[in-house]
Amino acid sequence: MEKRPDRYERIPHTNFRDLDRKGKIQFILDYYLLHIIGVGVALTVLITAVVYYGFTRKTPMLYLLATDVTLEEAGQEQLTRDLAEVLALGRRQSVVWDQDATLDPSDYERSLRLYTLVGAGAVDAFLCSGTQAQDLSVMGATADLQEALDGDLYSVLESAGWIVMGTLSEEDGGGACAMAIDVTDSPVAARYGFSLPEGERLCVCVCVNGEHGEQTQAFIRFLLSL
Repeated sequence: MEKRPDRYERIPHTNFRDLDRKGKIQFILDYYLLHIIGVGVALTVLITAVVYYGFTRKTPMLYLLATDVTLEEAGQEQLTRDLAEVLALGRRQSVVWDQDATLDPSDYERSLRLYTLVGAGAVDAFLCSGTQAQDLSVMGATADLQEALDGDLYSVLESAGWIVMGTLSEEDGGGACAMAIDVTDSPVAARYGFSLPEGERLCVCVCVNGEHGEQTQAFIRFLLSL
């Protein structure tokens, strides 16, 4: 009967220094190829992250979310450029124009996105129709402008008749509130070519948990040339 090989039999040792150039390359590929690939992938991810977050990524200083208002690409670019200048933003700061959200429950993904952005505190202001402004107010997504805006700015808007009154959400006790600003007749707003549902007015609402109150008010002043 043939003797069964010892499973612990020592494998002859290969001295790496004794191999020729081709043998050394083959040895490395045989034993360390997966390690090399893994290190390469890790370095690629690390370098990409450093470049993106350190040199490319910009911090939003004003996030504008449109629900049923749209802008053509040229209008979006012009608006964000003008606001970056008005707000004196730095090289790594930006204005975001986002029209990929809706209140329409039949469009599940885009409506969920709206709730997620508002809940996360990412949105500073909404641009929408008067009908949507009321819906946003009822769902508790918008702030009472009398509380959100500086007293002087609110007084100017109120005396000019630009404040749109609405209804608070049931969670906030119901009742009337200053829910939006009607900027339909603003010459600055007309410059960008906002598209709205037929018969609707262009409104601006302040998000209830927006983080950039100063920039939001500067945006409102800019639209109304105040």
